[in-house]
Amino acid sequence: MTSPLTDGGAASQASQVDATQQSSQEAANSKQPAAANGGGTATSFKSLAELHEKAPEVYNGILTSVGMGMCREQNEANARIKKANREYSS
Repeated sequence: MTSPLTDGGAASQASQVDATQQSSQEAANSKQPAAANGGGTATSFKSLAELHEKAPEVYNGILTSVGMGMCREQNEANARIKKANREYSS
């Protein structure tokens, strides 16, 4: 029996492996903190009260994001219940 891969197919497969390894390495590099990549600053907060005092815009943004996420999850749950009620009533 002959192999479905020819020499050209093996070379193509090897280049795909190289591309996968390269993209994995790039992904690992992008996960490094901004300071390690030469930009940004690192700031830590011990409590939300401290964050609210030092960076009220960030604090408000975080609370808004959390609140919007909670509303989205509640809307999705309501939609599932509404769908189940329609299916049960039919």
